[in-house]
Amino acid sequence: MNLARCIRSIITFSFIFAFSLSAQAESLRFNYSAKLQNLISTNQQYSIAKVSMLPSNPNPGQKVSFAIEVVTGFEGPAELDLILSVSFNGQPLKSYHRGGRLWVTEAVLIEAAGAFPHTAQLFVQNRNESEFIQKQLIEAKTDIESLNRQISQETDPARKAYLESQRDIRQSYVIDLQNSLEALKRPVASKTTVFDIGHATTPVDQPSISAVDPSYGSKDGGQQVIITGENLEETTKLLFGGEEIPFSSLVITGTSITFTTPASTEGAKEVILESTSGGSTVTTRLKNAYIAIEVQTGGPVGPAYPVAFAGVPKDTPAEVPVQLDGSASYSPDEAALTYLWTVVTKPAGAGTQDGVLDDATLVNPSFSATVSGTYVVSLVVSNGVKQSAPSLTVVTVGPKDPVTLTPSQISGVVSKDGVYIGSFRACNNLQSEMRYQLFNANRIVLISGFKRGVIAKGNCQTFQFSVTNYGTTTLNFDIPFVVQNPVHFTKILNIEVAPVAATALSLLTGFSASQWAGEQDLEVLSQSSYVPLFGTYDEAAETFIVIRNDSSSAITITQAPVITHLNGSAGVFSADLPTGGIEIPANDQVLFPILVSPGTFIGNIAEAMLEWETEINGPSRVLMLQTYKLAAPTSQAVTVDFGEHEAGYYPPGKYLRVPSDFLGSVAGFAEVSSITVTDDDNGDFYLDLTSWPGSMLVGNIDYIRSTGIDLRADFENFAAGVYQGKVQVKVKGYQTPFEYTCDLTLVAPEEP
Repeated sequence: MNLARCIRSIITFSFIFAFSLSAQAESLRFNYSAKLQNLISTNQQYSIAKVSMLPSNPNPGQKVSFAIEVVTGFEGPAELDLILSVSFNGQPLKSYHRGGRLWVTEAVLIEAAGAFPHTAQLFVQNRNESEFIQKQLIEAKTDIESLNRQISQETDPARKAYLESQRDIRQSYVIDLQNSLEALKRPVASKTTVFDIGHATTPVDQPSISAVDPSYGSKDGGQQVIITGENLEETTKLLFGGEEIPFSSLVITGTSITFTTPASTEGAKEVILESTSGGSTVTTRLKNAYIAIEVQTGGPVGPAYPVAFAGVPKDTPAEVPVQLDGSASYSPDEAALTYLWTVVTKPAGAGTQDGVLDDATLVNPSFSATVSGTYVVSLVVSNGVKQSAPSLTVVTVGPKDPVTLTPSQISGVVSKDGVYIGSFRACNNLQSEMRYQLFNANRIVLISGFKRGVIAKGNCQTFQFSVTNYGTTTLNFDIPFVVQNPVHFTKILNIEVAPVAATALSLLTGFSASQWAGEQDLEVLSQSSYVPLFGTYDEAAETFIVIRNDSSSAITITQAPVITHLNGSAGVFSADLPTGGIEIPANDQVLFPILVSPGTFIGNIAEAMLEWETEINGPSRVLMLQTYKLAAPTSQAVTVDFGEHEAGYYPPGKYLRVPSDFLGSVAGFAEVSSITVTDDDNGDFYLDLTSWPGSMLVGNIDYIRSTGIDLRADFENFAAGVYQGKVQVKVKGYQTPFEYTCDLTLVAPEEP
């Protein structure tokens, strides 16, 4: 009886405690909703103004990131947090606030060409209430860990039941708090952009092939063939099935080339056109352009029936795609084939989402299903005139694996700093919690997630990791993901990380080591920060970067960089190539100027993205640029009074402090480029320029070491009189030089 009363008391207390916590969480949601609704309704709208891909025209195999410009007019007293949620092709991306309106995402590898959706969602939440709920979450989770320890050590059944009930209450409270935290996020803007990647267009002056007519003929040759297309007059060589056709025998116009086929072997022939562009040979090709066949005597040649082969039977777990293979299909006349796959039968209970082919017209489509059982798949091929008989194969779908890894194969390329960052997701498909362990995990560095842990039933865990590869070969290794209990099961995560592609040219800072404290490679710097440039007040200022050629051949850059202003700035940055481009000699370097002009600054800061295709077929270089609007002068001229001194003695010098005498503190940075001393007819003022390097950085900014300049002004004339001299200091970014006026009076010594 005592035990029963104890348990009833526990249940009653647990109900009251859970109701109190749930009511507290509900009160938080209600208070927040009322406050936030009032804030949003009384202030300007939020929107996502622009989404830019970096670089803007990548190829498959490259990494891209995204710059998102967010617009908000809210300037009120409430403490609101902005939250940006970004996904690309269904994959969530981390985003980082760069200040102002700009957010930049992590890099993601483009594995194939295609049109990919990018979705950015903007949320706001009340910071105070968010921090309050997060604090309650931490406390509740700490209580749960403490209760779990007590439960594992408790031997008394009644006491253990009480502790378990307390843990269950807190776990319910955690769920309530997590729901409350999620409810704080108020969606205010959304933008979906589709980026078409890898569909490069043919240069306008390069030949392109649209058709070959006729498309087949005798292998003995002698067939007149007409190639149709555009810009064909630029052709310098024609190859047919690997054999060069004499140029003198070609009849070439802008839209056609006529020639006679030579004798060849049976089979498909490729047509290749060569032309010259920018001093380099470029090729245009059309595969399977012509079929050479054995001509039958006694009648005309006609296409034969093709033969389909749907491949060997396949086995796959539920929800895991498997690739079908129709590559063994053929046509006796070697004509090109088209493919059509269909799912003929499905097991009982299968629905419309089971037995789905990603593209039924591919030679190797992917097949997936969620319901276990046998699926019969048919393949029919066509040579353009006749169809084959159906070929059948079987796909057996087994039970769903205890754990799903998405993706199970990861291929990437390190960035220029030798680091690749990737992620995968592990989902527990069991009806109970799952304990797991990662083996061989010393090959990666986990950024989020743990080498061993627990995943709740029906839940998923995201793991983010980094891999370093400073070598020249591709790293390829497996990470076994082992389910330890309640079942023993292993999934293999394969990771392949290629080294950074070797490039001949590097973009480096033009500052010396004594002036510069940051990353020398500007592309690496731009992955986490900005390239700082000289600021401007009322005069354009040039900042020189170094283009270094580490190859044994000279390289000419013929394409100017493209600059896109960010965060609302405009007309500040520019960079132009001279006529004919820039030639960088072998194993040498040149300086290239980026110009900063007075334009539109946002909060005294201007930012931009510079994209530059420096090498033909090379990667697009991306630099994130930043500069400052320099401060207005506090004074254009400063008087330096040396005072009155007795002639015949050496007058003391004065220190001239640049730039503080004229500008005070400098946000951003500039350069003292020249100093000029002007004396009157009687005087001999001079500056102690013993340590003057010819120029000096001034200002305050990351990566730049600058403390200003102390210049000592002295005098070398010992006769009585009044003397005056001037010191002019030219600071880059300021059109008018700053001026010191030096006054000195020497009097005759008193008679003894």
